[in-house]
Amino acid sequence: MNVTTIKLITGEEIIGRLEEDNETTTVLAKPVVLGITQKGIGFAPLFFSIDDTSSITFKKQHILFQASTRKELVDAYLQSTTGIALT
Repeated sequence: MNVTTIKLITGEEIIGRLEEDNETTTVLAKPVVLGITQKGIGFAPLFFSIDDTSSITFKKQHILFQASTRKELVDAYLQSTTGIALT
């Protein structure tokens, strides 16, 4: 399962499962936004009005960069989106 991070030109940092990546778009399944809470880094839904199992297509022109996600965040993301705790 390939989990990746993208940073949008509007400043949002998004983690999701990479479904497709081509010259014009990047498609992420179950995308979440990273945020800072009093307890540290947390995840929030990218959208509140759509099904959280949706895949979202991002235009490359709106992505500042795309990079590998840190292992501890991948583990937390997978636990959050699947309910499976990784040890």
